[in-house]
Amino acid sequence: MASSAQKTSVCELFIVRHAERLDEVKGNTWGRGDTRDLWFDPPLTSRGASHAGATAQAFKDQVFKGSSGKDGGLDAIYVSPLVRAAQTAAEFSKVLNVPLKVVPGLSTCAAAVVEERGLIRDSHGNLRLRRSNLPFRSMDQLRGMCEGAEILDTNPEEEISQDFCQQIRELCEKELKGSTPEQPRLHRVMVVAHREGVRDVSQISQGATIRSTPYCCVAVYRYRKPSGGEGPGIFECKGCADLVPFTCSKPLS
Repeated sequence: MASSAQKTSVCELFIVRHAERLDEVKGNTWGRGDTRDLWFDPPLTSRGASHAGATAQAFKDQVFKGSSGKDGGLDAIYVSPLVRAAQTAAEFSKVLNVPLKVVPGLSTCAAAVVEERGLIRDSHGNLRLRRSNLPFRSMDQLRGMCEGAEILDTNPEEEISQDFCQQIRELCEKELKGSTPEQPRLHRVMVVAHREGVRDVSQISQGATIRSTPYCCVAVYRYRKPSGGEGPGIFECKGCADLVPFTCSKPLS
């Protein structure tokens, strides 16, 4: 007879911090002039995009041994609607051949969104910061800034979770929903978001606590339902890897 552990489906979760953002580079002017209303949503630098692409390839080679797509790799890639996360996720999407699913609640851990007391949808379904009412980029704008990656349509009426860890739990539960004790399997999903999210999930997990979160680091968790299937699931933190170390010695291109 199979053990209860063998009959429990598991969601292996990879949380990736975005790559280098433009406003953290010395001498940049992001957040002034024409970008004043986008102060909270800087893009990646070209160096950051290259770093994301290299990390995506290393992830494929080291974690999935060259496999990609749903059959050999990830079931899904979920991403924060902030452009730095979307551009990072786009590099993983192109290498792993998995489309992106934008989830507004994955931005709620970012310091700027916390400062703005979360986000809301306006009457047209567009995302905005709660306090200042400044708009996020539209889906069409995100697609234009993430060339080569497929970004799936989202439901503009879907409720927004204002708690990052709860949103992560809901995504894991969604992946596990199709499994049964008779047909358990390992689900694998990626979330591309922000450093605060990596740390937040580690703090509610069993196992390691993650403190160092360099650009494009990949934190690994396992999520499983408790024995009997009742109550909230349990996160186990397996650690955090810097697959392609980022150096700040190169000039911004």
